[in-house]
Amino acid sequence: MGLFSRMAQQALQTLSKDEIEQLMNSAMERMLSTMTKEEKMGFIREMAEKGIVNLLTGLDDDDKTKLMNYLLPQILKQLPTDRLNISG
Repeated sequence: MGLFSRMAQQALQTLSKDEIEQLMNSAMERMLSTMTKEEKMGFIREMAEKGIVNLLTGLDDDDKTKLMNYLLPQILKQLPTDRLNISG
């Protein structure tokens, strides 16, 4: 890890949860606006494969069910469900 990364890590430790959330949202918007379609697809896949695991750590099945009942309709609104191949 380089010097700038270490400094950023230390700075993050001083921020509140709200400040970190604002910083993450800003960074995400900036990053997504510069990505190609292929890079964006890869990023989304990476988030689904690795990020979700980290986000769900510590939640029990009831929490995960509540979360999925909220998120799934939101996600399905954004996808062309008539063209999905759910079997694989």
